[in-house]
Amino acid sequence: MEIAIIGAGAGGLAAALNACHHAHVTLYERNSRAGRKLLATGGGRCNLTNRETSLSHYHGHDINFTENIFRHFPPTKIEQIFADLGVETVVEDHGRVFPRAGQAAAVLDNLRLYLLHHGVNEICDCEIVKIVPQKRGFTLYSAKNERFSADKVIVAAGSLAAPNVGGSDKGYHLLESLGHTLIAPSEALVQLKCDSPVLKALSGQKFEGEATLIIDGASVRKETGEILFTDYGLSGLPILQLSTHAVRALNCGQKAAVSLDLAPEYFSDEFFRYLEKRQALRGDIALEDFFTGFCPKRIGQQLIKAAINTPLSRSSSSLNKKELELLSFLAKNWLFPITGSMGFKNAQAALGGIALKEFSFDTLESLLVPGLYACGEVLDITGDCGGFNLQWAWASGLFCGMNAVCTLDE
Repeated sequence: MEIAIIGAGAGGLAAALNACHHAHVTLYERNSRAGRKLLATGGGRCNLTNRETSLSHYHGHDINFTENIFRHFPPTKIEQIFADLGVETVVEDHGRVFPRAGQAAAVLDNLRLYLLHHGVNEICDCEIVKIVPQKRGFTLYSAKNERFSADKVIVAAGSLAAPNVGGSDKGYHLLESLGHTLIAPSEALVQLKCDSPVLKALSGQKFEGEATLIIDGASVRKETGEILFTDYGLSGLPILQLSTHAVRALNCGQKAAVSLDLAPEYFSDEFFRYLEKRQALRGDIALEDFFTGFCPKRIGQQLIKAAINTPLSRSSSSLNKKELELLSFLAKNWLFPITGSMGFKNAQAALGGIALKEFSFDTLESLLVPGLYACGEVLDITGDCGGFNLQWAWASGLFCGMNAVCTLDE
């Protein structure tokens, strides 16, 4: 029996891993090599998975699918599978799991070696542009007018995100051509463009703090960590985590902004008292150095300009109570209206994709085309940063591979 897997990224490789023991498997990859995006994940270290599987880390219209699939392939199972392949792992902060070797190449190389040893055929530079269901099985057509046959087909062609490492909309088009519904994709886990006069002066500055996403005046999510100012807006892990919701809100015509807290360890009244104490201790210095030692000097200077618009040459002791209150408030609530994002080119993932309601909850087989399966980013599931998207790719791929071979003789 022949199983065709379209896309040799994380999901496709995982599907092949589970299918290759019971069928002949061919991976069709439109790029020049398998796993290009995998090599770029986790800053080249490959954040394999995350020990935390709460549904709150996933987004889409049918995220309950993740709960079912993760029962079969939880993060600990993914870790064990890779250990069996020779990839030892370490668990870092916030449950993030990385290969012990610290290299994504170690993951990809061991996967491909195993698949090659078990007879999996890998055809690169081969873009499948059409899938035609037959009375028995499928005929696949490539962009070079090549024709291939398969009993089952698994579409694992990824999303629009990160086109520089292979992201595209090809998988969407293949499944749409077979009657499936595309939920319009938007960029996720991406830097945000903001409207603020301080950005040019603060470009390149970063700090540890808290970012709150505000949509139509309401706080919807908070994230803490290192936040980076850029000439176009904001970046850093907390911003990427918020971006999924921010971009969706903008696409729906809502107003979105990020509120930055430079001192999340303080309540508002505590921080005001802290500034009073700081003024008493440092009253003899100019305002340009008032925050030096608390936050990066340039950030402190721009905060003062934005809050009270006064010469930085003033003595800190000259600040009155009202000015201290304004400084305290802005340091805890520095608002940056969001105007957009840096687009799919810079996005790590895409929100949206092919509707999961058109696939079996129990097998991920298409409810419209028997023998057709889909997994990974091409579907309407998006995870947060931290290994959640790879957990979905591995687990859904393994799930598809398992179920495709289970029904080969039916």
